[in-house]
Amino acid sequence: MTTRNDIGSQGYCGFVVGQHVVFKFDFPGRYKAKWEKRGVRFPSVGTVYTVRKVLIAPKTREVALLLNEIHNPSITSAGVRTEAFFKARRFRPLQKLKVEDFLSAKTPVDGEQVPA
Repeated sequence: MTTRNDIGSQGYCGFVVGQHVVFKFDFPGRYKAKWEKRGVRFPSVGTVYTVRKVLIAPKTREVALLLNEIHNPSITSAGVRTEAFFKARRFRPLQKLKVEDFLSAKTPVDGEQVPA
């Protein structure tokens, strides 16, 4: 379902669907406890997640993310019914590795000494 806060899979501000991100800033305890009572699950600091959807938070108009690894119940934010989301500023995008990254790594060749 597309809503007025949905910007789809094209991404915005460096976040795109399928991208790996790491969660870097936790939520205040009282805020987190309030939403956990309503069934909302939160990401863990330092854990890598995959972006499922990029959207605009209705109330603050900030870029927000939905994650493949966490599916939350719907909430109402600024009069818009949406799945509980997380502000993108709490995440850091991870660089996507390419095959070339692995091929360019130094690997010992037969007979070559490797320092211990």
